[in-house]
Amino acid sequence: MIRIEPEAWAEMLAHATKTYPAECCGAMLGRRESGAKRITRARALENVFPGPRNTRYEVNPQELIETERLARRDGLDLIGIYHSHPDRDAYFSQEDLRNSCPWYSYVVLSIRAGQFDHAKSWLPDAEQTKAEPEELFYPAAAGVGRIGLVDFDVVDLTNLQRQVILGSSDAGRKKLDSAVETLREINPALRLDLFDTALSSENALEISKDI
Repeated sequence: MIRIEPEAWAEMLAHATKTYPAECCGAMLGRRESGAKRITRARALENVFPGPRNTRYEVNPQELIETERLARRDGLDLIGIYHSHPDRDAYFSQEDLRNSCPWYSYVVLSIRAGQFDHAKSWLPDAEQTKAEPEELFYPAAAGVGRIGLVDFDVVDLTNLQRQVILGSSDAGRKKLDSAVETLREINPALRLDLFDTALSSENALEISKDI
C-alpha cells in the first residue's frame, strides 16, 4: 500500500498539469512504515526522452542518483517514480514495464484536457514481464478537501526544479500567493489554510492543530 501526503500530491498534480500535453516524470520520497509506503515529498525530474514526449518519458540517470543522495541526506527513501499519461488512462504500458525497476512503485496520473482524471500505482515484477496494481491512497481519493501551506519566502528562480507548483513567472512573488493560485486552478473547491511563517520545532504542533 502506498499513501501520498497532501503536499507531495499537490506537487505531483501541479507538475503533471503544467507539462501537459507532454508526459512529466518525477521521484517520490518518503518512508516505509509498518509494511506501507508513505510519500511525503515529490521531486520533479526532467523528461529527457529525445523524441515526442506526449507518449514517452525518460529519466536522466544522473538526476536520479542525485535524488537518491538528497533523500538519504534527509533521512528518506526513494520509494518510486511517478509520471503522467496525457489524455490516456493510468495504465502501465509495455514501454513502462521495459524501463521499470522491481524495487520501485510507479504512480501514473491520467491527465485529460489538462485536468487530473485519475491515478493508479503499479508494482513491476523482477523479470519485467508484468506489473500488478498497488493499493493507492491520495488526497482526492481519500476525500481530502483541505491543505495547509506553510511558507514565508518569495519565489527564487534558483530552486524552481524542486518546487513545481511554482513557475518562473512567479519570481519575486510570495510563495503562498503563487501556490494558492495554482491549487485553485486544480481544485477550486479546495480549502487552503495559510501560514505566513517558517515551519520550526517551536510552531509545528500549533500549526498542525489548526488544520
